[in-house]
Amino acid sequence: MVALANRVAAVPNVLRALARPATGSLIVESDGPVEAVLDAIEQGGIARIVAAPKPVPARQAVQLGLLQADMGIKARTGESLDLRTALALALLGGAIVQLSRGQIAGPATTLAASALSLLDRNKGQGGV
Repeated sequence: MVALANRVAAVPNVLRALARPATGSLIVESDGPVEAVLDAIEQGGIARIVAAPKPVPARQAVQLGLLQADMGIKARTGESLDLRTALALALLGGAIVQLSRGQIAGPATTLAASALSLLDRNKGQGGV
């Protein structure tokens, strides 16, 4: 990585090239047009420049995260718990804590209703 930074630093219009091995990145400071510097790096055979991939849509990333969490919970509990049931149990626990504090009308009933709605939706759906 340092060798790459040194080669990039020798390109015309490059003021400094800083290697970041921990992230696999290279920071390049230049005093010329970026396109010219990138072209020189590529034409000099130093590195191949490719466009950054498009980011994954947020909804898709969240769905993947939830699916992975569901699979992890199932694996750790021998398929006896899934994400929806674990969340419902956490909400019921919160409701019990609120009940013990005497918070019956607001927080306890809201948490309990949310937990029960999660459990009700879980019937016949097989998870998240």
